[in-house]
Amino acid sequence: MLGLGNSLVYQSGVFGIPYANAFSTFFDGTDDLGTVASYNGVNPGADSAAGFSTSIWIYSTQSSAADIRSDRIFAKSGSGKAEYVCTIGGAGKPRFFLYFSNNTSAATRYRFVPNIVIQPNTWYHIVFVWDASVPTDEDHALTGYINNVKYTNALGNTSIPQTPTAVGASATVTATDQTLEVGRQSIGGDYWKGYIDEFSIFNTVLSDSDVNAMYNSGEPTDLSSQAGLVGYWRMGEQDTGATITNLSSAAGATDMALVNGPAITDDGIATSQP
Repeated sequence: MLGLGNSLVYQSGVFGIPYANAFSTFFDGTDDLGTVASYNGVNPGADSAAGFSTSIWIYSTQSSAADIRSDRIFAKSGSGKAEYVCTIGGAGKPRFFLYFSNNTSAATRYRFVPNIVIQPNTWYHIVFVWDASVPTDEDHALTGYINNVKYTNALGNTSIPQTPTAVGASATVTATDQTLEVGRQSIGGDYWKGYIDEFSIFNTVLSDSDVNAMYNSGEPTDLSSQAGLVGYWRMGEQDTGATITNLSSAAGATDMALVNGPAITDDGIATSQP
């Protein structure tokens, strides 16, 4: 991502394998997606977890910023089984929705929108953090980071925040068996067109310093020892075929199935690949 290409190798690694980042997965924007069968780790607040954080690297190959609008990044949300969605909104900004009572209405959800328009042919590291200890009806439970820039409602760099008003101060996200999808949301929106890399989920509240270390000036790092790691799909490293290995040791951790042909690749974006 900083012109270092795919030759950078880290000497720490998962299961003794040296850490390298040479691959990502390409989604064609038509019907490609990844699917992960539900398990507790990917359910926000499961087992009384203190928080829920997601980290992902994305690169759109749409022809313009306008064409990226409504493209889905990942979602665990189906009919009557709404938990969360990460997408690009109609204004071209990344959005994160967290739902309560399996209901997507404004009164039962957080809507968090960092005030930045996503551009094509650019890598973005996107992190969303939910602090489950904050009363549900308060607006500072969510924090976002885009390429290590922090976004909060208090900082004033978010757009049109929504806070759940119909679920009470101590509500929790209702866990479901809904499949976690990458590159699509089953109940609407457009498929992702471009590359996705280094997708991870944590049952903790990532800190500013955690995110800074993960961003690493634009070069992804080994997350295998990060506290609270419950899902870790590297989107190509040590993977072949139609399966992305889940490198988390969380109970029930499930591999990702690539559906309709997303391609594990090390070409196309060479020196700009994270």
